[in-house]
Amino acid sequence: MTAGDAALVLTAAAAWYMAGLIWFVQRTHYPMMRWGPQDRFADFEQEHMQRTGPVTGPPMLVELASAAWLVAAIPQGVPAWTAWLSLALAVAVFAHTLAVFVPLHRKLGHGKDEAALRKLVAHNWLRTTLWSARALLLAGMILARLAV
Repeated sequence: MTAGDAALVLTAAAAWYMAGLIWFVQRTHYPMMRWGPQDRFADFEQEHMQRTGPVTGPPMLVELASAAWLVAAIPQGVPAWTAWLSLALAVAVFAHTLAVFVPLHRKLGHGKDEAALRKLVAHNWLRTTLWSARALLLAGMILARLAV
């Protein structure tokens, strides 16, 4: 296995993991947050962050690093533009998470806020779309690599 093949497998695995996770979060977890108790919502949000961080943060970092590695070691048969697009999508998701979701979760950490909860669900559709597109793109890249 070449370095490019390893980068492709690693970034695809991270992207597919995150795509599956984000669909669960989008369709189940974030919408259910509105049912969190008003009087203990800050505790609820803190628990959410403590439990969610370890299952999202490390895979996102692996995804970002492996996407950069893939650009540096593009496997034979994989069009270079797809590796660059994969990296751009990973950067976009990471930046959107830092710019939108970190502040929203900080706000929710102070107590229940219906407007912030609605924004959480609405803005998460962009991440859901980007991660899904990235997972599909990487599936295509694997097929291109296998066709060589």
